[in-house]
Amino acid sequence: DLKVKKGAEVSIHIYDLHRRADLFPEPEAFKPERFLSGEPLHPYAFVPFSAGPRNCIGQRFAMLEMKCVLSGICRNFKLQPSVKGARPALLADMLIRPAEPVCVKFIRR
Repeated sequence: DLKVKKGAEVSIHIYDLHRRADLFPEPEAFKPERFLSGEPLHPYAFVPFSAGPRNCIGQRFAMLEMKCVLSGICRNFKLQPSVKGARPALLADMLIRPAEPVCVKFIRR
């Protein structure tokens, strides 16, 4: 058990939560198929928009918008990294983002 003092600020380090090896084997590997197995995940294993009754009010809209935009891009373009090399360094502040710009080639299909 963990006791938190009244008035203390509590936050979740999402980067680490989403890379727990006990929940996601090979957590650093890009494996989107891990979500297709049909096996139920712990309800708080993946919480990009927080969780519970006070989670992000725009979660459904954001997911729908991302699906629409990404499906349009993938339908019309083939994407390739403009420079092959090491994985980009990440910064974790309010959002997790690349430290330097990540350039991608869009090749019309």
